[in-house]
Amino acid sequence: MLNQLEKGPLFTDREYLSKEQVQARYNLDDIDSIWAEVTQYRSLFRVELPVKANTGLPFFAVLTRDILTRMMVMDRRLFLAALRFNQLHIPVKSGMLGSALTNFFETLTNYYELPVTRLQIDDIIAGRTSSDLNISMLKQILDAQEKLRQDRTKTIDTDLTDTIATDIQGNDSEDIKADRNRIEPLFRIIADSDLPICFRFLSIFFWFDGFHPYEFSSDSIQNLLSKYFLSSEGLGQMPYAINLCNLCLNRETTFLKAVDLSLRSRDFNYFILTALPLLEEDMDQFETDLIRAEKDSSSYDVESLPLDKPSAPVKPIGVLKRELENTLAKKAESEDPRKAQIRENYPLLRDFQIDFYLSHNQIGRFYTLKQFMEAEDVVYETARTSMDLLSQMGFYRKGKAGKKFTYTPIPKEEYTSGAVEPVMPSEASR
Repeated sequence: MLNQLEKGPLFTDREYLSKEQVQARYNLDDIDSIWAEVTQYRSLFRVELPVKANTGLPFFAVLTRDILTRMMVMDRRLFLAALRFNQLHIPVKSGMLGSALTNFFETLTNYYELPVTRLQIDDIIAGRTSSDLNISMLKQILDAQEKLRQDRTKTIDTDLTDTIATDIQGNDSEDIKADRNRIEPLFRIIADSDLPICFRFLSIFFWFDGFHPYEFSSDSIQNLLSKYFLSSEGLGQMPYAINLCNLCLNRETTFLKAVDLSLRSRDFNYFILTALPLLEEDMDQFETDLIRAEKDSSSYDVESLPLDKPSAPVKPIGVLKRELENTLAKKAESEDPRKAQIRENYPLLRDFQIDFYLSHNQIGRFYTLKQFMEAEDVVYETARTSMDLLSQMGFYRKGKAGKKFTYTPIPKEEYTSGAVEPVMPSEASR
């Protein structure tokens, strides 16, 4: 199996190449056999997304261990940064929020060559008004962000993005509202909690650059929406202090090429693996700023600082931690212990795949893709890749009855007692 798939890891794990790029690498016209190995390997990690391309087929992502690890590391960095930001004194927080806005406005004015000076930007952030149209537009962006910061209870949907667009443009005409057919699929990705936060966050940028749901102020809308999304995921005010200039504006041709390639192939990885380094750069800079802010915060006289007055009661960190631990403990008690055991030993498996196996593992029985589709309410492609993955990992033995693929469970008594020894795909196929 490993020999058959050696091209798969080579062009997936070492570098994620498209068929055209592999073709250029070998300088051959016909690479169908090589590409078949690549796609077969990628199918082991393929996850269908809850949105479809213009062809009617679903978008997907290839979540290998390395890619998942990078995204989970970014998720942890975001939450740790939020915790550190929350512990800063109020004046220091305000300074970081203002600095992020200043940097974004400077990048915005440079990108669009707007005749706005740094002093004028400082005036905007200080709340001073102006009759200049460019300055008024930036002031409206600031006001739109403040509205979002003060209310984290809004549902992320078209009404929210239309409200952001209206606040930025300063009117409520139909011309500035989104084409719902173009933007609403994005919200299904955002709502899919099985995907890493980092993945869903980056999807916002892909969707705005790929489908252009708004004709005007697209950069500002996606910037505010992305920060509101992170805030709604439990990161509080911290996302508004991150300068996302690399993601929002400082993008090169390779970025847009990755968007186009993902649109044509339906494979999100080409975009994600191009955008993730930009987010990592923005986070590197933010963490550097955070270190400096922590030093500034430690120099304040605590008793002289104003009290933070949140719009809603905020529970102490210790209380929130205990509540979270209790919730997780209750969930663990109610969950089949075998599921947690399999999840721990086979991190590539998703919950619905584990659920199917636990309810369809009678020795001697044969199960079909149709049963998987009906049991887990998924399309054929998801059922096929899921059952093939379970088969590769040693849960089923794949066979064929006529034109139908069948899967018969392989005895695994260790899931009812004893420890689990993971079976790697290469071992399961021997």
